[in-house]
Amino acid sequence: VEGVAMFADVSGFTVLCAAYGTVNISKLKNTLNQVMGSIVEEILSCGGDIVSFAGDAIFAVFRTHTAEERASILPKVVDVVREQLNYVFRSEKKISTLEEVKNTLKGVPFSKIQEQRLKSLEKESVPILQLREKLRPQLQGLVNKQRLTILEAGESFSTVSSNRRRPRTLFCRLSSNHKTLHYGYDIPVEGNTCPTIDELPDKLNVADIEDVVLWKDQKRQRERGLDSPLGFSIEYSHSTTGPENATKPLYFICQTNEVFQYWTDGLNVLQKKDASNAIAKEHLSMLLEMEIKIRQLDILDIEGLQMPEQAPPVPPMPDNFNFHNHYNFPPSPAVK
Repeated sequence: VEGVAMFADVSGFTVLCAAYGTVNISKLKNTLNQVMGSIVEEILSCGGDIVSFAGDAIFAVFRTHTAEERASILPKVVDVVREQLNYVFRSEKKISTLEEVKNTLKGVPFSKIQEQRLKSLEKESVPILQLREKLRPQLQGLVNKQRLTILEAGESFSTVSSNRRRPRTLFCRLSSNHKTLHYGYDIPVEGNTCPTIDELPDKLNVADIEDVVLWKDQKRQRERGLDSPLGFSIEYSHSTTGPENATKPLYFICQTNEVFQYWTDGLNVLQKKDASNAIAKEHLSMLLEMEIKIRQLDILDIEGLQMPEQAPPVPPMPDNFNFHNHYNFPPSPAVK
């Protein structure tokens, strides 16, 4: 085998042993482990192999590669470096100098790149992809159902009056049978609660909804007061308030982006569409990952164990709560 052999030992080890003495053997051991640990890390990071240890000495070998071997290794090294750089520049840490790049690269060893590769292969394997597609409809249904539950709980919105001169508060909530939206304006409530369905005077049949218009997606300039990025309109036909099939708008301005995504997704679900906003995608992805990990475990089947059908019984209450121990400490010496 062609290569380079390395012999190294700790300089002044004999003096160090004498300084520690026989009383501090454990400290000497810890010091030697720290020194050898650092040397071993450097050797392994440079592609070396540890042959043996001898007290404070270490013997390592760095094997040289032929021209053909070097040619085959180079593309792999380039791929690793590319992945390290991608990891650095995709991080949330702001990097503006070459020194910051170097320092950040130190925190991205090959072991982390290898771990990411294994996770990527796991996600992209054919069985996992097939399982993911099989689970997706069921879990998408859970996300959709949760959106409807949020609509049932109700929410308060800012809105504009018919003459658009003063802001108003709109309360809205979905009926438990998902057929009617109940709403009302400027109803006095305590705190952040939403009035009950019986306290909301107006209602809109879900079947009458024509469209849900997101103001931020409108290319034309909207009127003042109807241009909030967290605003949307429900356009509906309501024959009881005007000519038959006349389209009316109901304006909503959400307090937060989270409420905006939940409610627009919920209204889409009412129209037989899937929840598809960013938060919905995040929740679906999280559910998929959790379910796949549970399916991958299969620990119970491998070990031949069975999941109990009922929870174990709660232990009875103890006879007493004297959980402390009694110690008879010697009396303290008198202070003179």
